[in-house]
Amino acid sequence: MTMEHDEGRIFSNLDQCELYWQHWRPVHQKVHAVLGVVHGFSEHSSRYQFLVDALLPHGFSIYAIDHRGHGRSQGLPGHVDRFDQYRWDLHQWIQQVIDVEKKSLPFFLIGHSMGGLITLDYALHHPERLAGIVVSGPMLRLKVKLPAVKVIAGKILSKWLPRVTLASDLDARMLSHDPKVIQARAEDPLVHDVASTRWFTEGMAAGERILRSASQLRVPTLFMHGGEDPLTDPKATQEFYQAMFFKDKKWIQWPGMYHEIFNEVERNKVFEAVHSWLFEHLHP
Repeated sequence: MTMEHDEGRIFSNLDQCELYWQHWRPVHQKVHAVLGVVHGFSEHSSRYQFLVDALLPHGFSIYAIDHRGHGRSQGLPGHVDRFDQYRWDLHQWIQQVIDVEKKSLPFFLIGHSMGGLITLDYALHHPERLAGIVVSGPMLRLKVKLPAVKVIAGKILSKWLPRVTLASDLDARMLSHDPKVIQARAEDPLVHDVASTRWFTEGMAAGERILRSASQLRVPTLFMHGGEDPLTDPKATQEFYQAMFFKDKKWIQWPGMYHEIFNEVERNKVFEAVHSWLFEHLHP
């Protein structure tokens, strides 16, 4: 289908870090809602083209941002001083960019992995802005077992040398069964595989903090997780879902899928489920 694409940059009010964003809009078609895409750790917004291509024809205007230290945005790769910097950047971006465009249209966030954690954090703080959220494999708790020495070293260095980065040792084969996705990621110059010691301690603490806040979430939410995800724990996502008092919630576990369900071989099933849920919530 025909689409318009534009891009831009904003400067974070926190420290003037330059943040990149992009926007896709269907041409000659009524727009029903606006979607904000919140990507995961070590990647960037352009890795969500499958999602854009699947949802755009259904009348969604889609925005995506590269987090600080990721993709085309400024910042030390894989580093954040405080995890809530991601939420503050997201809030400013929504205020400055999306609010100008969306007017009276419903606004949804779709977040994957670390982006799912940021999305939950944002929804806890700004529920009034959202018609609903979709979270995929949120980084509430890691499933992959990290070497004890690395964990201890990370905690110690986080205090004294917070900007020191270490290899994440991520095996890309754990992300998807699609070999083309794995090859494209390996050849992508905007993907990095390092994490700072401060990012590690901040990210793990944020996961537990947000998990403890599940009962406070008051936003319609679609939770999804790959059943064979070796990176983030599906049980933690289910724990959040069960602790959430708000009635408008849905849980889908995709059997056999790895971490990146939007990039899996059977991704069209996932997109159909997302599309169906979004349309159910356009006019609640």
